Amino acid sequence: MTSVGEEIANRDLILNEIEKEIKNQRSNIFNQLKDIEEKRQKNQYLNEIYHDYVKFKEHIVKEKSEQKLLLQKLLSYLEKSKTEEFYASRLIQQLDIEEKNVHDKLNHVKKELSELLQDKKNSD
Repeated sequence: MTSVGEEIANRDLILNEIEKEIKNQRSNIFNQLKDIEEKRQKNQYLNEIYHDYVKFKEHIVKEKSEQKLLLQKLLSYLEKSKTEEFYASRLIQQLDIEEKNVHDKLNHVKKELSELLQDKKNSD
């Protein structure tokens, strides 16, 4: 069973690999855009292709902005979850402490009761 930390680390690794591939593809597209921009001045036909690439670039920028927002929300959620998990963990620890205290008090009461019963037998 993997811990939350391991799951987050695995997700981060996957996200990093995806992000790296997206950056490579985006870089290729932007390089092609630059190349087409230079060539379109020489060829009117490339104008249409150039505009398609510009639209695609705008789409990528929009998509990246949305992805950034979603990742920020995910990070916020994970931080909140870690905090909640921390409180749950702290609550369990506190419950364990309280349970031990109750056991200690119970043992103390049993001992006192045993002593009282012993004293009663001795006085009879």
